[in-house]
Amino acid sequence: MKRWIWIILIVIVAGSVSGYSIAHYRENNRQYNQDLVSGRLAIENKNYAAAQNYFSDALLKKRNDKAANDLLHQTQRIVKADSAFKGQEFNNAKREYKVVSRDYPMGSKTLTRLGKKQYSLVIKVQKKFKDFSEQLKVAKELNASQMFMQSNAQLDLLFNDGSFKDSYYSTLYDQATKLQDANNSGMINSNNSIGSSDTAGTSGNQEQGGYSQSTREAVQPPDNGKVVQPAPNNGNQSTSSSQRAQNSKIENSRADNSSGEISQKAK
Repeated sequence: MKRWIWIILIVIVAGSVSGYSIAHYRENNRQYNQDLVSGRLAIENKNYAAAQNYFSDALLKKRNDKAANDLLHQTQRIVKADSAFKGQEFNNAKREYKVVSRDYPMGSKTLTRLGKKQYSLVIKVQKKFKDFSEQLKVAKELNASQMFMQSNAQLDLLFNDGSFKDSYYSTLYDQATKLQDANNSGMINSNNSIGSSDTAGTSGNQEQGGYSQSTREAVQPPDNGKVVQPAPNNGNQSTSSSQRAQNSKIENSRADNSSGEISQKAK
């Protein structure tokens, strides 16, 4: 009798354990499936942090599960790719998006499509970024040459492009706005310098004009422009009269001498 009791107890315990195991397995599967569903829904909402948590929980319930692994790693890659794209690390972003789009066959189809789309977008943005950088370089060179107006004209080409304000080009946009401010300040300073030079030049011309007028008035002939003849030199006239008187005395002396010689011969 006791033996039968023990057999019955063993059967009951075994059945209970088996039932618990089956129930636990079923519950584990249910939670695993729920984690995958919740994770995929989080991907659709672009809540990648939550998606990674769900897929990690799914792997705790089924270790090394291919689907959960692909979903988790694919989500991690898209986060990494987006970060590189935002940081303008275009080559890294292209590499990560390519991995997202092709390396996870049991991953999210949404992420696969997104990876392909973003890969193409990065190529376009990278080309545009290069073009904008070259235009900005020209504007900087003009600024360095103090050609501020021409530099601003070059910047206008950038600002007139509607895509230049996109977040992909934020660093270039910030540089362009700062350069524009520098150009405007440079033009103001140049105008002030030119104004000061013009004022000094006008004052100098007025002084020079006044001096020239005074000089012209100083040398202008009197009597309505008639030239005044110089007065006779009285000193020269006195000298000529004295010379004539002296010559007359010499001639008289010679005449007296001649008369004396004639008288002596007559005697």
